[in-house]
Order: sequence, then structure tokens, then C-alpha cells
Amino acid sequence: MAGIKTDVRAMNALSKAMKDIVVDKKEDSIFYEYEDKGVIGKKILEALLAKRKTSENGNSFDFSDSIKQSGLLSVTQVLQTVLILINDYKIECTEEVLSLCDDLVKELFAHVENPKGNYSLFYDEGIPAKDIPEGNFLLDATPYDVTFPACFSYIDSITWTLPVALDLLRTNLTAGVEFFDKATEKKLIALSKFCVKYLNLAFVATPQSSKMSCGWNFTWKCVNPSLYYTYAVGECFQSVKANYEEYVDAKTGAPLSETESGKRFAAILVEINDDLPYGDPTSPVGRLRNDLLKAAEGVWEVTQDRIDDRFFNYDLSVVDDETVRHSQSSDVLFNMVFIVNIVISSGLNEVLKEKVQKAVGADREKYQKEYDDMFELLQLAIQRTSRFYNDLKAVGRDYIVDQYYAVFNEDYVYHKVLAKELRKRRIRMMSLLPVIISTFTLLGEYMVKYPQIDMIKYLDSMMSDRILDENGQYTWLWEKDCYYATSTYYYVSSLAGFYRYYETYESRFSKIDTENNAYKARIQEAQYTALTAEGGEIEKLKKEIARLQAENAEQAAKIAAGSPVENAIADLCKNSIRENLLPAFNDLLSGILTSMDPAEGKRLSKEEKAFSENMKLLLVRSLFGAETYETAGDCKEDLDGKNQKDAYNKLVNYLRKDIRTILALYVGQVTKSVTHASDFVVTQGYDGIRSALSRKKD
Repeated sequence: MAGIKTDVRAMNALSKAMKDIVVDKKEDSIFYEYEDKGVIGKKILEALLAKRKTSENGNSFDFSDSIKQSGLLSVTQVLQTVLILINDYKIECTEEVLSLCDDLVKELFAHVENPKGNYSLFYDEGIPAKDIPEGNFLLDATPYDVTFPACFSYIDSITWTLPVALDLLRTNLTAGVEFFDKATEKKLIALSKFCVKYLNLAFVATPQSSKMSCGWNFTWKCVNPSLYYTYAVGECFQSVKANYEEYVDAKTGAPLSETESGKRFAAILVEINDDLPYGDPTSPVGRLRNDLLKAAEGVWEVTQDRIDDRFFNYDLSVVDDETVRHSQSSDVLFNMVFIVNIVISSGLNEVLKEKVQKAVGADREKYQKEYDDMFELLQLAIQRTSRFYNDLKAVGRDYIVDQYYAVFNEDYVYHKVLAKELRKRRIRMMSLLPVIISTFTLLGEYMVKYPQIDMIKYLDSMMSDRILDENGQYTWLWEKDCYYATSTYYYVSSLAGFYRYYETYESRFSKIDTENNAYKARIQEAQYTALTAEGGEIEKLKKEIARLQAENAEQAAKIAAGSPVENAIADLCKNSIRENLLPAFNDLLSGILTSMDPAEGKRLSKEEKAFSENMKLLLVRSLFGAETYETAGDCKEDLDGKNQKDAYNKLVNYLRKDIRTILALYVGQVTKSVTHASDFVVTQGYDGIRSALSRKKD
């Protein structure tokens, strides 16, 4: 049996970057096969370790090649990346990996533990004691080298630290190896509780001169909400929610996992939530969920009517395409990404889906339409953002929109000096392409639910945005021009999302493709074996042909003993068949039998296979139909009369025409554009088919 072959043309058509991850594509499958994610994860880890050796202090990770500093943001982003490699890529937790995590955790606490411990201002504002963040922590704006005053932590640092702390706690329990001791576990629990409560404390619900009804800004006691920082909180909460929904019952707080490690982590999550169930709206995590949902509802209310044909400024005012194209710098494409993320991470889509499920009648139709509209508009928003970016890139103006710089526009008395200092820094936060891909992956997992043809397109973008070394070879760090901890995190996370898509959808159907092809090959082989076996159909056919030939010989003998006219007709038929058809027909039979061999059948063209099938039908039909014999009968009467020569010529011409007609009927179906195709068959036999088909025009 012939094996399943690789689709060489499809493999050759891959971009250079994709060839580092695609390993095969079968001829009869529509799906590629990819390198094992563990192999890819190991390569990424090796690249990170090599980058660490070139950092400024030699034992940490620079924020980027342009910001040669390490701090809380660079540490949390790299630590989160390593945890993704452990949990999603399933890399081996070697001593080197454990040592790396241990160093990063120590560095994390070196940046967040506040030696002053001064939280008196929380009490001065009359905040209830249960809402005061406990613990001796201060999360500042490192690596921006800006120190926040006591009790003010940077929201971006909070939103990176909280998911890292939870993932560290989970990984330490579920990875099969211990990353740290009980003392560190207690500190991480305290840090997580601090972060959740600080986010609750920093929620802005009284906006001034802003279209955003509520949200977050860069620290506590801000006046106006910010689209970017609300997005940052949404991303953070997405990670928090994933942990709670996997391990803790929302209503009772009971563990969902049957394993001891899972039960232990569930208990930690409940402890972080002040010993309350995840779904309790008065609990710290419950409050955070509700606040984010309020912010999402406000953002969606303002943007949903124009999100499919307009862009938005940071204050949610509308911007048209031409304004963006002629600007020097614009955040509008990032703002589209932020809006989509806020809606999904808040669970606003899930709220609408629950309304659909619970409603009846007209209300059900109303909520279903709202959900369908949201589903369509969010996809259109990301597709339009990606398309607009590509259009600008095509004309060399993508620099207008491809970098996001932090906005510090607060004028409240607490933050005037700090905001002014931060504005001077012009702090680059992220690049556009990785967050577009990350958002597209989020949509695929939470709303579209696979399959997504664009997943391959975005995979190519991910692979092509890697750093090139001095030899022009792709490394396993991002992004193209130079290393950024933020971009590397987003790409590693999105690539993990692609593998989840691949494992959920493509690999399953690729396996079905392969199994079906193998099954078809086995059936074909079995059929061929049965046909050619002793006592098989082909042997029966040969015996039947021999019997018919004997009968024909007997009939021919009777005819030969008949009248001269009958003998003349028999000779005429015999000579016409011998001269015009039998040489070709013998070759046809041989060629058709050969084409039934599975190995040969693989090599036949589509047209040859079609012809072969038609000829098989011809074999079971009589060579000439009833009409031929009726014509011969008419000629017999003329032959007995005076016009014998004319009748003889009429019969000869008819028989030749009839042979051509039969051949044209079966050959012509697959060689319609070849003039006199049947002539090739008559004169050249089976090779005539190939000759005719080769002359067929496309």
C-alpha cells in the first residue's frame, strides 16, 4: 500500500519564519502539523537565559534592549513568561529552571516590600478597615526609576504582580516540584490579597469631563478613569478569574479539583478572597469583578454604535480614518484593542449569554440580538484594526500607530508632581502587533470557539516578528528590531493560545484526515487484492469473455455457412472491428487493469481516472447497440437487391461512424476540448488516451 505523502508544494510555500515551527503537511489533509510545544518552549527558555547573561546587572532581565534597566515590571513579565513555559508548554522543571524561578521570586519581593510600612493615609480617608490593603508592600513604577509616595502603588505594577503571584502559588502546588518554602507561600498570599484590595480601592467611579463612566487610572485617588489602565486591570482579572473558575465553586467556595494539590490551591484562593466564595459580590474578588463589569458596560455603551467604522481617542471621542492617516502619532488602534479586551475580560459577553438562556419570548430575541451584535462587532473591530495597520505598513507609515506610550494626565493635588515627572519620561508600554494577536486569540477562546482561518495568518505574523541574529536567523525572542520583555510575554502567551487552538481543533481533524486516508488506502488495497485473487472478479470476467468468444466463434461458423449476403455482412463487421477497434481495445483493457492498481492509481491524472471509470462501464455493455443491428438489417435487404454497392458502402460508413460515436461518447467526456480525440484512441490504443489528455486545454 502506498503511504501518505508530504505536500511538498505547501511546505515550500511557507515563509522562512514558519519553517521553524511547521514540520509536515500531508497531501490529503488541509492542516499543517507543528513542532511539539515542549520543544518550542525549551528553545524560548534557552533564548531567555542567554538574554539574561547580557543584561546590565548580569543576573536579571533588562526591560528591553532600549531600556537597559531591570525592575518590578521586567521581573514580573519574564517570570510570567517562564510560568507559561512550565504550565502551558510543559517544559521540564530542571534544576536550572527552579534556580531561575527562585532568583526571580527573590527579586520580585526585593521590589515590592516596603520598609516604611506607612499606611496612615488609608485610615485618614475613612476607609473601612476590612478594605485596607494589608501587608508591608509598595508597588512602584520600576524600571522607570520613579518612586511613588507611601501608600501609592502603580496600577500597572499591580496588574502584572497579581497574576504572577497566583500562578506561582498554583505552579508550586501542581507542577510536581516545589519552587519555594512555606514562608514564601505566605508572603505570596499576603501580596495577592494586597493587590486585589488595592485595585478595589483605586476604582474611579466619579468621572469628571470624561465619556468613560468608571474604571482605573495609574494609581489610587485619581479623578478620571483611563482606557489603558482599565484594560490592564481587565487583563489581570482574566488571569484571576481563570484560576478561580478552575479550582473554586463560585457559590459555595468548595474546591472543584479532586487532587490534594488542587484542594490546597482552592483553599488559598478562598483565603485571598477573605474566606468568601468567588461569586460573593461583597468579597474582594467579587467586588473587582463587578467594578470591571461596570466599566465594560460604560465603555461598550459609548463605542458599540461606531466600533465597526470609526476609531476612538483615549477619552472615547470618535476619530475618522483620514485623521489618523494624516497624524504624526496616534493611539487609536491600541484603543480598539483595549475596548475589545475590556468587554471580553469583564465577562460582559457571558452576562448577555446568561440573559439569553434565562429569558423567554421577545426578551430572549432581544438579548440574542444584543449578543450576536456584540459577537460580530468585536470581530470586526479587531479585523478592521489589523487591516488598517497593514495598510499603513504597506506605505511605510505604520510608525504612526505601532507604539503605545503611557498617558499621565492627572491634575489632582495628590499626583501633580508625580504625573508631571512621569510625562517627561515618554514611557513606551507596548507594540501594536503582539496585542492585536493576543486579543484575537482571546476572542477565539472565549467567543468564536474555533475554527479560525486567521489563526494561521497570525501565527505567521508571530513567527516573523522574532529577533533576527547577526546571521539573519530567527531567534526565539521578540520583537523584530530588538528585545522587549512585554512583547516576548505577549507572543509566548499568544503562541500558547495557538497550541490550545491546535490541540482543540486542528490536531483532532488532522488525525481524522490521516485515519480516513489510511482507511481508504486499506479499502483500495483490499479491493484490488479481491479483484486479482484466484476466483476473483477479474478471473470470472476473463472466463466470461472466453465463453462469449467461443459463442461468437460458433455463431460466426453458422454465419459462414449461410448465404453470401450474410457472409459479406459478417466479414464486413469483423474486418471493421479488427481494423478500427480491437488493437486499441486490447490496449485499453490492459491500461484499465493497470489503473486499478492503487499504486498506479495514485499517479493517474484526474482526467485519466475519469476515463478509466467510463471505460469500465463500457466493458459491461455490448459493443454495438440495437440500432447498429437494425441498420445492418436494412442494408441486408438492399444487398439482396440491385443497389448492393451503395448498401455495402452505407454499412461500412455506418459501422465506422458507430465506432467513432462510441469512442467519442466515452473519451469525449474527459477530452472535450481535443479535436478528434477518438482517433487517437483508435490508432494508438491506451497511449492514445494519454496523448489526447495531454493535448487537453485548461
